[in-house]
Amino acid sequence: MSAKKLFALALALLMVISMVACGDKPSETTPATTPDTTPATTPDSYHAKYGLPDVDFSGKTLEIVDSQGWAVDASLEGNHTQVARFEMLSAFQNETGAELIITPAAYSTMYTDAQSIIMSGDKYGDIQVNAAWTLGNFYMSDLLLPMDDIKYLDLSKDYWNKSFLRSMTVMDKLWAVGGEIASVSEITWMMFYNKSVAEELQLPDLYQMVRDGEWTFDKFIEYCEMAMKDNGDNVWTAEDRYGVGSAPATLEQALYYSMGGNFYNINEQGKYYCSTMDERNRTVIDLILRDVRDNFISYDLSGGEEWTVNITEMFPTGRLLFACYVPMHAANAWAEMVGDYGVLPLPKLNKDQANYQCSGEQAIITFFICRNADQLDMSGYFLEFCAAFGNDVLKKSTRTHFETSFRDEDSLEMFDLATNNPYFELVTLMLANTSENGILFAPAQLAFNNTVATPGASIASAYESYIEAVNLKIDELFGY
Repeated sequence: MSAKKLFALALALLMVISMVACGDKPSETTPATTPDTTPATTPDSYHAKYGLPDVDFSGKTLEIVDSQGWAVDASLEGNHTQVARFEMLSAFQNETGAELIITPAAYSTMYTDAQSIIMSGDKYGDIQVNAAWTLGNFYMSDLLLPMDDIKYLDLSKDYWNKSFLRSMTVMDKLWAVGGEIASVSEITWMMFYNKSVAEELQLPDLYQMVRDGEWTFDKFIEYCEMAMKDNGDNVWTAEDRYGVGSAPATLEQALYYSMGGNFYNINEQGKYYCSTMDERNRTVIDLILRDVRDNFISYDLSGGEEWTVNITEMFPTGRLLFACYVPMHAANAWAEMVGDYGVLPLPKLNKDQANYQCSGEQAIITFFICRNADQLDMSGYFLEFCAAFGNDVLKKSTRTHFETSFRDEDSLEMFDLATNNPYFELVTLMLANTSENGILFAPAQLAFNNTVATPGASIASAYESYIEAVNLKIDELFGY
């Protein structure tokens, strides 16, 4: 295992950096008002405040392997949660007497490093910090411990994101946790709209449409078509105006989830199966192909441009009516936007769909317990402590940040609605992408991405050729 980095020294260094970052030097991406990350109160003990037992772990060490920079990222400038996070980690050490040792890990090699170490019988840390979509790799290779019965971990508490926990549950066992411990709301796909363009097009009050349940896919398409405008040269480029922009295929996947689509599901017998050809999913896909791809309302379906530059520049300059983005990046990218922007959930399929449903980013920071971990009680207490603290302090910091960024109560109302219960696909089945399991896991998302990006392509032609083989493979892997 790579050389360990003593957390206490890192914490001292990073807190110095944080004070410099919060000083007179402004950040290019920091909103006009710097969010206050100071807790509303300073209790004598955090564990008492959150109803946790007073536990003494003096002399014990908790090893955390971090590939996401959650605990070791020194880039504090402009980061509205990192200072609060280090307060949380320091409080855990002070109140329990434990020592945290953080090992930064290379994201590109974390799985192979962990596999070789754990399979040889050695320990690869106690807690592993990784992206949610990596669960499939580790689960299928039997490198994790289930977390259902870990001492001190009370997943019934409201501060645990239940939608996310459901997505990390496979074969009735929970394999990872997340929530305000690493904010889900910051990276939930939402729809942003340019208020100046909306006013030019004389659109109705979009916020009121959401409240009345009228913000539906057909209205979204109608307004996108109204926004399309060539600059006069009869050649469609980034200089023209489009209905909507996003990362390549992101818009289509976000719409797919918002309208109730899913790539995998569980049937009446409790078995996983590839559900893309189910009636509702086919309905949603056909709408996306017809109205989004073939009508050319979306900028950069092919992904051939530098979309990250173009989208963030096109939206504030009035070349996009809508932008499908996550709030964390949008709030920074458009902090100084002239003319302002609005915040919306993604549209529903139709009025019959009861709730607005936005999809969480599958790269959300996630916490696993490694199979050879030997500090299980302390791992459970650490995760529970961080989740409670995060809900209390980090959530307030996030809220303050977006209050500053969105600048009006209507936008905040929409933000809360969109991020209240983000939907997560069964990431184990959808996104695990190891070479040996690629036949099962990769095609669902990749076939969808390729289909929505290819003019004239049919989702049926991409799926019907292998769906039976996929389901047979599921039967084999899960022992059905």
